[in-house]
Amino acid sequence: VRIYHAPSGMMEFPEDSLEEYRSLAQALEDNGLDSSTCPTWIPEDYQLISVRVTSIGDVEKYSAIYDSERGELFIQVIDYSNAEWAITDEREEDGRLYTKDNVEYYINSNLEQAKAGWKVGKYSYMANGHITEDELIQMLNSIK
Repeated sequence: VRIYHAPSGMMEFPEDSLEEYRSLAQALEDNGLDSSTCPTWIPEDYQLISVRVTSIGDVEKYSAIYDSERGELFIQVIDYSNAEWAITDEREEDGRLYTKDNVEYYINSNLEQAKAGWKVGKYSYMANGHITEDELIQMLNSIK
């Protein structure tokens, strides 16, 4: 059981939605992937506006876009399990390392945006948007 100090934003579409996937987690699960290494919390002022699944050769991209008055928040999962290679986002010199449950998260932030990249097995993850570094850490801490 996880308890968070702030309520989460809307990470899924309503049940009566006509969208193919109601959430990023559903897109992953419906395609046979584990969603447990994705954030389960976003700042409460954000709501889901898009879930996309894109195939590029042997690589599958899963992405969700959330919107708020302050801007967009983007979460992406790239599945390299059918490919002969895998990559992660490049580490930037001014970033920092955050480790949780033996997973290394590379974090970069400025006054208006924060970005994290991490890799678990053959999956590469990225979260990027108009959020604070503290909010980004809270997102990362929501991962099971």
